[in-house]
Amino acid sequence: MAASAAAVVTVHAGDARAIVGGAPDTTHVAVVAIQPVSPSCGQPPTEIQCTGTLVAPRIVVTAAHCLNDVDTAQLMAVTFAADVATATDADRVRAIDARIDPTWTSGVDDVALLRLEQDAPVAPATLDLASPAKTSASVTVVGFGADGAGNTGKRLSGTALVGTVGAGDFEISASPAMTCNGDSGGPAFETEGSGEQIVGITSYGNEACTTGTEMRVDALSSFLTSAMADLSAALPPRPALDTSVDTCTATCASHADCPIGMWCVARDDGTKGCAIAGLDPGHFGAACTQDDGDTPCVSAGTACKLWLPCTPPASTVQGGCAVSQDAGGSGWLAVVFAWLIARALFGMRLSCARKSGIGLKV
Repeated sequence: MAASAAAVVTVHAGDARAIVGGAPDTTHVAVVAIQPVSPSCGQPPTEIQCTGTLVAPRIVVTAAHCLNDVDTAQLMAVTFAADVATATDADRVRAIDARIDPTWTSGVDDVALLRLEQDAPVAPATLDLASPAKTSASVTVVGFGADGAGNTGKRLSGTALVGTVGAGDFEISASPAMTCNGDSGGPAFETEGSGEQIVGITSYGNEACTTGTEMRVDALSSFLTSAMADLSAALPPRPALDTSVDTCTATCASHADCPIGMWCVARDDGTKGCAIAGLDPGHFGAACTQDDGDTPCVSAGTACKLWLPCTPPASTVQGGCAVSQDAGGSGWLAVVFAWLIARALFGMRLSCARKSGIGLKV
């Protein structure tokens, strides 16, 4: 099936509903929406991938299944606004790196960290790395998602009740609020003597959104401490974008060698080069205001330019689901962007046994 450059990559999180029984939240400003960034020029993020929480000036904690692998971070931005529909560019910060707990499997140690390209515009929340959630205690759950009325991207919060506390997670039940689809990676706050601290990270729950499972922050303290230190280390600045560079011949060794908004990907000849994050290797072309057929019009700093393939596609016709390429070049555009997002959304669902009806809260 041909991939069209004119098609907008859209992420849907199943039967997405926001915090059930919750209310609009303008207090927990460190809780963010994690959103995929379209490579298309002039298209701000609109879809909700997951929820996360700022825990250091440039670090956001979320669920591992929201990323699935560290490369996905190059496609993400976090939004610091109570309603993503009214967010401005100043409310959004690109992610540039990530760490995923190496022991993560479906429903176990489901935690990851994102590194942001710059300091966040708000103060971070506090992780409780020492104490587990207390059975029968009330916790405040916060998240973004789409409600049954079709409203999306609003931060909601409410209280839930802690049930069984296991070795690495704990159960919650509605009291009256409960996490649901779209809230994965969001926090469960417990009020301690020094104020609210994050004791849980939303992972999964039943499809009725009446019970849920949170990863215990204290049980993940070793990974969180080391990964936060790693991601907090000073980095050389990413190179400035120069659209005159021939990205079909210039090489890179890692994403850090590419400007923000680009990633380092393999080319057909075995070398690596910088490309627009989510797209195949290519190079900048003429200025544009919209896609030119199947050639995408992409963001190029403050400008918009066509993104051209390094190797013009040949005209071939293949059977089955193979790409059918015409003279307009419809086959060259990468499906990597859509594939990575879909894998992040549904990878855990596909690999995870339903566990007596337990479903994924993406």
